[in-house]
Amino acid sequence: MFKRPDVLLLHAPSVFDFRERPVLFGPISDVVPSTPAFEMYPLGLANIAEHLQRRGRSVRILNLAFRMLDDPGFDVSKTLAGFHPRLFGIDLHWLVHAHGVVETARWCKRLHPDIPVVLGGLSATYYHQELVRRPEIDFVLRGDSTEESVAALLEAVEGGRGLHEVPGLTWVDRGGALRVNPHLPPPVDLSLADDIYRALFRMSARYVDARSLTAIHDWWRHPQMAVLTFRGCNRSCAFCGGSSSSFRRFFGRSRTGFRPPERVARDVWRLSRYTGAPIFILGDTREPGEAYAEDLFRRIGAFGVENEVALELYRPAPERFYDLVADNVPSFNMELSPESHDEEIRKRCGKGYPNEDLENNIRWALERGCGRFDLFLMVGLPGQNASSVLDSVDWSADLMDRHDRRFVPFISALSPFLDPGSPIFENPGAFGYTVFHRTFEEHRRAMEQPSWEYILNYETEWLSRRDIVETTYEAGRRMNRAKRDAGRISNEQFERVERRNADSAALAAEVRAIMESGDEEGRERKLLALKPRFDEVSQSSLCAKEEFRWPGAGFRYLQIARSVLTS
Repeated sequence: MFKRPDVLLLHAPSVFDFRERPVLFGPISDVVPSTPAFEMYPLGLANIAEHLQRRGRSVRILNLAFRMLDDPGFDVSKTLAGFHPRLFGIDLHWLVHAHGVVETARWCKRLHPDIPVVLGGLSATYYHQELVRRPEIDFVLRGDSTEESVAALLEAVEGGRGLHEVPGLTWVDRGGALRVNPHLPPPVDLSLADDIYRALFRMSARYVDARSLTAIHDWWRHPQMAVLTFRGCNRSCAFCGGSSSSFRRFFGRSRTGFRPPERVARDVWRLSRYTGAPIFILGDTREPGEAYAEDLFRRIGAFGVENEVALELYRPAPERFYDLVADNVPSFNMELSPESHDEEIRKRCGKGYPNEDLENNIRWALERGCGRFDLFLMVGLPGQNASSVLDSVDWSADLMDRHDRRFVPFISALSPFLDPGSPIFENPGAFGYTVFHRTFEEHRRAMEQPSWEYILNYETEWLSRRDIVETTYEAGRRMNRAKRDAGRISNEQFERVERRNADSAALAAEVRAIMESGDEEGRERKLLALKPRFDEVSQSSLCAKEEFRWPGAGFRYLQIARSVLTS
């Protein structure tokens, strides 16, 4: 009886047929919670669902990527055939989903040719004109805040208004002309953004289907919650498609929009009632100013939240920030991404702060009881050669020697794609880059390649694509050994990562030999024979997934039930 929501929101896997297609994804998802299917959907999908619910609309989220991972027998076509919404919505926020999104849209149109398909997200916005000319896609909604636009499009689909009235809509009219509607100014005041988890719990109860809402492959065993603080960005990191310059030029946002601190604090408190799981506050809380951070943490402290709270830094903080956090959050973790130990390389990336400030932050945080301080480094940066990458590993090893096991560094490649819209993508020569894929279709086809070496959309003056692959594996080996020697991981974890690293590197070389052999007739057969080995090593070849897990308790189901029943 619940098979006809007004809107069915779909999250596609990165590669639609990943269960059959032989692809050595390598370590492209090693330092994020997801698998190479990138099953974690953006929070924006939940924001749209909450907004539509508040307007009396029925909406359902179906995480196809997770369902396909979770159940080898899950039949996408059979499942989609059973739905008859008024509108299919598919997120294309991260470009890694280029292949999966097109195939998902194709199935929607094949099974339900009269039901419109709309795409949204930053990558969809960047490629909006190319996408709406594809036969599988009817509409693209542009920008980072499309809640009102989805509601308006639903009215238009139902005949209540014209398509030309839908803000931010890109479409092709019956005469074949491209139409690009003006969009609403992106909201700067995000006061209306509400508790998305309550909306998700209500959806789960209504459709008796919690698994389709699951965001990460092991989320039921190791739940993590997230709270968004703002949309847009004040900073302009050279490799980021969500930088301030990208938002201004491509997404119509000239000012970052911040949620009021009382809203953020209330969300943290609500989540602490639902679950004892860690809560990740997304975005550097100091971006709106130091007063915002002080207000936020004092409010969280007043609520008495006892969960692990993870905090993200875009730049080193002053010492008083750690006093503020420690005084109000009994259990906290920190994340910082300097990208390189080399201050000049870091500056080229748009992060101009010295190592002294960074190292002071680690010390200050740990002195005040920080449970984990994670540091993220990258391969494939401007001005960075192989020696510099390995020097970053040595620097990390030295920091581990100087601090206890709560300090944990990670390193991985900038992969699989350099973000369209980022300063480097828009002007690669100025940064010493060559970009191989420019169009959406080129990126879609890249995701069909048999190894991450051929999926990468760039190389630099200092590292070719092959160099990036080989240097990443070597950096991963050295970091893994340094963590073992510093007592950060067990011998069992070390040996598992060491083995997968060696196997993945060897497979990358095998794929390269097959691709360069000239044996086009035997290529597909040889690659298909390697698929079981690809699947074995396509994650945790640089670090073990359990290194990212924070301690926390499970759900408080009675409180969730009360929230559903009283909302």
